[in-house]
Amino acid sequence: MVLAKRSQKNDGTKQKEMYPCSRPPRIRGGGGHPEQTTGNLEPGKVDDEDTNKLDVAVLEKEMNDADDITLSGWTWEVWTGIDDDLNKMDVLVSRLYAFTSQTRNVHKEVKAMSSELIDLMKNAKRRSQELGIIADKTYERVKDLTIQNTSLNATIATSEEKVVEKTIQEERGNVPERKKKKSKMKPGNKKTHVAPSQGVTISKGKGASTYANMVKKLKDEIDLETIGVEIKSMKRTKEDGIFMFVGKGTKAAEDVKKLKREVENVLGGDVVVKESSRPPLIEIRGIGQEEKEEDVVSGICRYGAIPEEVHVTKMVPSFGATQRALVSVSAEIAGKIIATGRVLVGLISCGVRMKGNPVIRCYRCHGYNHKASTCRGPDRRKLCMTCGGEDHLAKLCRSAPNCVLCKDINRQADHYPGSGRCEAYRKARLK
Repeated sequence: MVLAKRSQKNDGTKQKEMYPCSRPPRIRGGGGHPEQTTGNLEPGKVDDEDTNKLDVAVLEKEMNDADDITLSGWTWEVWTGIDDDLNKMDVLVSRLYAFTSQTRNVHKEVKAMSSELIDLMKNAKRRSQELGIIADKTYERVKDLTIQNTSLNATIATSEEKVVEKTIQEERGNVPERKKKKSKMKPGNKKTHVAPSQGVTISKGKGASTYANMVKKLKDEIDLETIGVEIKSMKRTKEDGIFMFVGKGTKAAEDVKKLKREVENVLGGDVVVKESSRPPLIEIRGIGQEEKEEDVVSGICRYGAIPEEVHVTKMVPSFGATQRALVSVSAEIAGKIIATGRVLVGLISCGVRMKGNPVIRCYRCHGYNHKASTCRGPDRRKLCMTCGGEDHLAKLCRSAPNCVLCKDINRQADHYPGSGRCEAYRKARLK
């Protein structure tokens, strides 16, 4: 297979901003073309200049000279070219399948082969989408490791300077008093505190005023500087109440109690004021494909949790015939699990990490971080969530992917919504 530098559909500004590295190495050779022959060919022979060539030696030299970040950037660039070619192939295969299905005088073997091509195209597109996510994550991870390595080298250099200085002092007989070594803690004994989000929820009672009136009254009569409380965010609830987010940690919990007292004094008995905290979310990776949600709950309960407080919010297939689960637990249990770093699910000791709140998608406008009940965007319920076309669902879509959300913000839209190339999705994850 020949890897060639793909033609850019735009000036490449977006790729340069995302992956600030040089372009992939030019790989010599190219596919044959009927208008690009080198001369007359004898029957039964192939023109060497028209065959696919790959200069392995040149490619290896350029890869050896490149750093890790550049290599990971090349991976993403090469995948982008493959993804574009697959999309074009998908359109052609779909047209072939439609033609052979609707034409009567087509040989049955041709119809069977076109049907098989459709199935193979589906698998290829799915694997291409997975490869795009892997390439994106690989670049970010290599970049982080490069930064850590730079910091580590600086630390080592500083340590070497201290050793040299200490040697000079010992030779001069001016040896300072040594400090006692701190005892090393084992990873299992390390205490990790996971703080839940703290806030106040105000629910309307009978005869209570509107949301706007409640907000106005709170602004006029509560002095946050006097009580020493800072409200990070405030939003309207589905029941026309108010949720005020204060923060995380012990101080936030104390501030919530102060704020609750002030709100009750200002609004009186017309409302119900409750302290609310959002439990942390952890991600468990590498779960065996035969394991169920009950097995995940059993693994969490080994750390002292009770089944009623463990909620498996999502359990989906992952890479390498494994599964990935998002689990909501109490802050205390989450701290114990994160400190250990592993949790036993079935026979496998699975990796664990803290996870931010998952990005939800509205089926009404196809946007992120809100539901249809609170949606203020355009109504796209009749449009496909993959290509934005009409009269078909995403699971039956055979068109090239087209992200309507990136199109709205004037970004490149020839990708799957929510994929590694989707800028609208990346922005939603940061909120």
